[in-house]
Amino acid sequence: MSESEMLAAICKRNEAFETWIQQSSPDAQSALRKARTDLRATKRDAIQKWAHQKAQGCSAAELKADPKKVWRTVKELQAGLTGHHAPLQEMQMKKSNGTMALTDEENADIFGPHFKFLFNRDDAPVDHTVLGLIIQIEAIESTGAPPTIDEVKIAIAKMINGKSPGEDGVTVAALKALPDCSMVLL
Repeated sequence: MSESEMLAAICKRNEAFETWIQQSSPDAQSALRKARTDLRATKRDAIQKWAHQKAQGCSAAELKADPKKVWRTVKELQAGLTGHHAPLQEMQMKKSNGTMALTDEENADIFGPHFKFLFNRDDAPVDHTVLGLIIQIEAIESTGAPPTIDEVKIAIAKMINGKSPGEDGVTVAALKALPDCSMVLL
């Protein structure tokens, strides 16, 4: 499974999606389903190839030559493709009676008075005349327009590899691997 085959499957799915959005016909929907199925199969094959390649580095000869590398590979295989994601750690605050908060609501009840005091103080000295001293700059009207494809490409190229994905779960490597035809969808 090569990178070009994966990108071709992604482009085919994206094109089928665009066609379905524009036409909404049963044939377009059927083509989209087939493209999605083909992409899932391509992804499954790529994952199997990745696991097989990683497993090849765990031979007895490799273990003798560089045991640390082999154990890192074993841990990477055990973690799988999403092993770099840290599990969510829930914060537990201590209540005033000394017991630990068990729910989000109890944590909010503990944090609430603190932030209410912090942000709603009437005793903090505020000089509103300072706002008049701030130099105003002219608004740049072009910043309200959607980014161009070239601007998106430049922003993706500047991203640092190996960072955790955002809320959408898309990694920097996945964004950098996108073909040009997919940039329009971003």
